[in-house]
Amino acid sequence: AAVMRICTYNVHFWEDAYERGNEEEVADLLEGLGCDVIALQEVPSKRRIDRGALPDLAARLGMDFVVAPAGAALSNALLFRGRAIDYGDEQLEVGHRELRSVAWATLSTPWGAVTFLATHLDDQEESVRLQQIDGVLGIARGLGTESVILGDLNSLDARDYPPERLASIRSERRRARLEPPKGDVVRRLRLARWVDLARLS
Repeated sequence: AAVMRICTYNVHFWEDAYERGNEEEVADLLEGLGCDVIALQEVPSKRRIDRGALPDLAARLGMDFVVAPAGAALSNALLFRGRAIDYGDEQLEVGHRELRSVAWATLSTPWGAVTFLATHLDDQEESVRLQQIDGVLGIARGLGTESVILGDLNSLDARDYPPERLASIRSERRRARLEPPKGDVVRRLRLARWVDLARLS
């Protein structure tokens, strides 16, 4: 049976939790996974990309990539094997909130043309994330292929967490003065008949 391996990873400026550069460790991890498509979030933005870790990573993995600049000097990136049928980047503008974006590529797969979209939604408010995910869904519909959305949605599905972990997340967000964890984005995707790939295994 045909298989594609895909993953998503927030590289956090190519730094670990102690703000130490970890490009090599991330490259080792991704190389070991052997993915065909990789979505990356929080990649330092366009003016640094040509001489930064992203092209080095893509060359090491034997992949091509497309980048979608976003706010805070960061970008979303999509790496993929083979030549894309089509590719592009789109911006997700919602009021005065930090600019978010989508990097996408349509690839030839054993199941026909499939578009992969890489994004990173707002980290503050679910209402903003809902507008952004509507933008992502609009892009996917406009491309007219089967699609896979990858990224850091900053929204959760309560079914994925035991009660004690949910309580811990609520407590962490309360201390950080953030709104409680919400799953409206996941519900919207589910109601639109999108399927979490992790639930297919």
